[in-house]
Amino acid sequence: MSNSAKELARLITENPELLVVPMVDSDIVDDDCCGRYRGSFGKCSVGEYAVYRERVYFDKEDFEEAYYDYNCDELCEKFNYNPRVMNCPKGKYSAEKIAANEENAKELNNYLRRISDKVFKKAIIVNIDMPENE
Repeated sequence: MSNSAKELARLITENPELLVVPMVDSDIVDDDCCGRYRGSFGKCSVGEYAVYRERVYFDKEDFEEAYYDYNCDELCEKFNYNPRVMNCPKGKYSAEKIAANEENAKELNNYLRRISDKVFKKAIIVNIDMPENE
């Protein structure tokens, strides 16, 4: 049994309540054929992940950025946030408008954190890599 398989067995024994989630390397299935593909156990660890729009995220900031990018118009309207205020030349907006927009940005970021906290799941993450040489 490989070290990776032993580590997986240990993690499962220590965390029987967690789902085991295999993450397949894109190099393994890079064609349009139907069938099964061989891989090898890579690194495994207890971690968190989220799936959004058919993509897997392991980093909450990456998820929050993707969620914002996909929903920016609705979120900016909901939180009365204007991203252009932050990058405009001095004098274009009043200090009050800039301060209000900064507060709205904080509220928006807090909202995005709550979303990511809600959708990220703890699991045993198992990387499935290219097959080892036989």
